[in-house]
Amino acid sequence: MREIDKNRTLTLSFMMFLQYAVRGVWLPFLAKYLVSPELEGGLGFSGAQVGWILGMAGAMGALIAPFAGQIADRYLNAEKTLAGLLIFSGVINFATAYTTDFWVFLVLSVLFSITYMPTLSLANSVAFANLRDTDRQYPMVRAMGTLGWIIASVMFSMIWLKTDNTFLNTHRIVDALKVSGVIAVCYGVWAWFSLPNCPPSHTKSIAVLKALRLMCRPMMVLFVFATIVISMIHNAYYFRVSPYLVDAIGFPLSWTGPVMAVGYGVEIWALWMLGKYVNRLGYRRVLLIGVASYIVRFGIFGLTSSYGWAIVGMSLHGINFACFIAVSFMFVERIAPTDIRHSAQTVYSMIGFGVGPILAGFYNGYFDRFQVDGVQSYREFWLTGMVLAAVVLVLLGLFFWPRIEAKNEKLDSDDLELADEMM
Repeated sequence: MREIDKNRTLTLSFMMFLQYAVRGVWLPFLAKYLVSPELEGGLGFSGAQVGWILGMAGAMGALIAPFAGQIADRYLNAEKTLAGLLIFSGVINFATAYTTDFWVFLVLSVLFSITYMPTLSLANSVAFANLRDTDRQYPMVRAMGTLGWIIASVMFSMIWLKTDNTFLNTHRIVDALKVSGVIAVCYGVWAWFSLPNCPPSHTKSIAVLKALRLMCRPMMVLFVFATIVISMIHNAYYFRVSPYLVDAIGFPLSWTGPVMAVGYGVEIWALWMLGKYVNRLGYRRVLLIGVASYIVRFGIFGLTSSYGWAIVGMSLHGINFACFIAVSFMFVERIAPTDIRHSAQTVYSMIGFGVGPILAGFYNGYFDRFQVDGVQSYREFWLTGMVLAAVVLVLLGLFFWPRIEAKNEKLDSDDLELADEMM
């Protein structure tokens, strides 16, 4: 039994590695390619257009995700749904690399997101369904996803973006979409044949409606609102970080991947230790630490402009992600009835990480107006994010007091009233 558990954990770890390599190979760099003028090798899109491509596309995927969760809960195996969506998303991303028109790029980005974003929560569901001790094992499995992101982003930038020609470096960023497409298709084929069996629960009631009912519990409303705000500033960060590092701080483009990887390295450590700290501190305190780290991080970006402080700010990404985003999914998994676990994850993703990216698109476009002598200013962008995170910290600190903590018991779908009592 122990050998079976070990092999299954390794399989799930490799799943997470590929899951995040698909996105990590292009997301850190794409904004620089989209916003750079055509004479500099980019597409010359505005900040608002970049926000629509990266924000609205992600939001559409999150909004579609509950339907994938519903299918996984009631009709198809979760691992088969995951595999099929990945193959489609890979083909779409490969095709996106060949377009330069904004509207075509936007449509293809939305289609990619619709097929890829549901796989994030499906991968979580597959992992949760096959781990015996999720509080202890899931953070370590999820850490392999971060490792996949690091290796994909660092290898791409250090191998493919190191020419002496600035135009060529910027133009080559689009090749990351092709690499992503190949990874996604290969991952999908492997997932179809290799992932553990996750059969549907065949519940008679509508799982999505049950999950929505869970999200409407008073404490969850506050929690989801906080998630929307954090999701907005977290997504907007990706719209600005690559141009910020190159144009404001002065890093070479080929170094953006390694510099950002500092944060991902901290993320691996934080995820590795997460189970221990959730058990010791509880979900609430760990979530508050995650929000506080956003305040410190964005404050560093807004108030300093040196290489050293930029790297310090980057390192806090690991705390941001592990202590808020990863723990938020663990929290939802803990309170969700077993027969709606896929839909609970996907409905939470839809609301928290669907609305957030939409708002991030408008939010990002607003800051285009802040310029100094015709050069983009980033100070206002970062400091506004710092203030918004501070508001979330105050609200959660005062009003978020869930009584359910790191326990092994699971609820049944008929016990949603019990879930309400625990919140």
